[in-house]
Amino acid sequence: MSRPERSARPAWTWVACGAGLLVVLGCGSAKDENAHYRTRGQVVSVSEAESRTHALIHHERIAAFKDRDGQASPMESMQMNFLLAPEVDAAAFKPGAKLAIEFDVRWSSGDALVITHASPLAETTTLSLSQH
Repeated sequence: MSRPERSARPAWTWVACGAGLLVVLGCGSAKDENAHYRTRGQVVSVSEAESRTHALIHHERIAAFKDRDGQASPMESMQMNFLLAPEVDAAAFKPGAKLAIEFDVRWSSGDALVITHASPLAETTTLSLSQH
């Protein structure tokens, strides 16, 4: 039994398929839409609105921070407002509490700073926080 002959595909179809795959996979993207960081800080205040919890946290310097364009832009210690992701236990976020936090920067979202994980630190932990 003989197999039917396959027709050869034009070279441009392989190039188009490869280019489409790169677009789908996001290869060649100059910047990451979301970035993930770790830092330590102290809770200043907590607020809740529309079933969402926000925390104002005075965090330590983040040397590896990158701006919206993916350029290195170290962030000094400062107070920033974060949204807590639904899976994060808000019970640890009490004013004065010291925490190690992980957060995402979601540049294309209305809530750009989202805490994805938090761990309590000992009260005796010394944080390197700016005084302003």
